[in-house]
Amino acid sequence: MERSLLTEYLSDQLKSALGLLRKIEGDGEPDDIHQFRVSIRRIRSLLRLYGEDIPPFPVEIKQFVQKTNSVREIDVLLSLIRPDKYPKTFKRLRNLRKKQYRLSFDPTALQKITVLVQHYDEKLSRSDPKSEPLRWIALAETNYRIARIGYQSLSKKTPQKELHALRIRFKIARYALEFIDKSGLKGENEKIAECKVLQERLGAVQDTFNQLIWLKKIYRKKLIDEIRTLTRKREKSIKKLKKLEFPLNR
Repeated sequence: MERSLLTEYLSDQLKSALGLLRKIEGDGEPDDIHQFRVSIRRIRSLLRLYGEDIPPFPVEIKQFVQKTNSVREIDVLLSLIRPDKYPKTFKRLRNLRKKQYRLSFDPTALQKITVLVQHYDEKLSRSDPKSEPLRWIALAETNYRIARIGYQSLSKKTPQKELHALRIRFKIARYALEFIDKSGLKGENEKIAECKVLQERLGAVQDTFNQLIWLKKIYRKKLIDEIRTLTRKREKSIKKLKKLEFPLNR
């Protein structure tokens, strides 16, 4: 029996996640970890919109991905720090990254998550929710419009928590629109491109905010002038980003 487009798309993402888990176990490369997290986010985003007739996503996989947040945040920070200019800070972060990687991606956890992803793919294939292309399109585009309205209402006083929530809404909108577009249901390239731009603007602020947390954390453990300098720069960057990236601020 032919499976629905949604089942096929979700299954492809699960298979991609499985392949990346095997690569992560072998090398722990930042890009492999990032792409694995993106595959899982795509699945969870579509389930939030279309999940009524789909088996619930395993809590254990969600918790595992949350544990990898620290590794991803440190990877982003490391990619922005010049080791020749901030050698002590770079070394501290590299050591911290190794520690967080061992905690998040130990062989037992990787094996358990691999099995859970396989089982969920099988369960999804058995359930195979009915095809509802018009409903899928309507929900994706409605979520996109809500996110766009949210961006237009930003102000200089918008709390970080709300910026982060809006970033997540844009991710959900983007992943849903990508599903609609790639499945051949409707061309959504313009909306996808706009979601990506606005998501990245919000992401620049959130990433800088996360970097501040890590810099302050390692500074408390070891007082290094380099870290204090970087912390001050990141604090200024957040204010500048909000001013430049959100031209609709009032």
